[in-house]
Amino acid sequence: MEGAPAKGYGGIGPGEERLVAGRLLRVLGGGRGGHYVYERSWRGVRVRRLLGGVSSLVAAPAPPVFHPERFTDYVMARLATPLVICGGCSTEAFIVLKCSVLVLAEGKQPTIIDSFPLGKVQYALYGQPDSGIIAAYTLTRLMHDEPLIEWLPVVRIVFRNSTSQAVVVERIVMPTSHLQLYYRGSRVIARPLEFVVTGPGKAYVQPLQRWRPPSGFTESPRLSRELIPFTGWRFEMLHGL
Repeated sequence: MEGAPAKGYGGIGPGEERLVAGRLLRVLGGGRGGHYVYERSWRGVRVRRLLGGVSSLVAAPAPPVFHPERFTDYVMARLATPLVICGGCSTEAFIVLKCSVLVLAEGKQPTIIDSFPLGKVQYALYGQPDSGIIAAYTLTRLMHDEPLIEWLPVVRIVFRNSTSQAVVVERIVMPTSHLQLYYRGSRVIARPLEFVVTGPGKAYVQPLQRWRPPSGFTESPRLSRELIPFTGWRFEMLHGL
């Protein structure tokens, strides 16, 4: 392998290296009919996979629900400073979420061969123990200007209060199917979301429909569970804001 490794999310072919969030990812071997080997190294620890019939991979951002194993399809963003929205008003802001990095063998259905989290893995209960849901948890803050950060998803959210009373928003809960991620190098953005308050302690979250990713951004491969549409393409938050 010659030269410095590529930096950022993207493809990894035979003999290529890629740096993703400090981890060195590469595909080795393949000579004389041998298997290719995928390798991830970071802080003296190496993870390896033999690749039978697979030589090219892609490293891409994904919702933070894969560690220690996937047992939820929901994400919760808890606001460090709650947002107050007056009745009939709207506003918008940006948040940053945690994410997982997936290394995938691409095909008709992408296959995960490696994954690792960016940030501490945490989960929280939304609702009551007998009727609520477990969600991957991120403590975040609202920002008026789009932050320029690496590796983690930046999400623009349009907040609307359709009621006549002021409300306090402390968290945003969404299914992973609503988190459509796009990357360019080490930058990650998500399709914007709309958060609409419909009553006391109730709201719905849905992807903003009329939107296109900026030039040069590639959509992260989506697994089958992320392709299942939710009823009406809305997720109803019924257990408080």
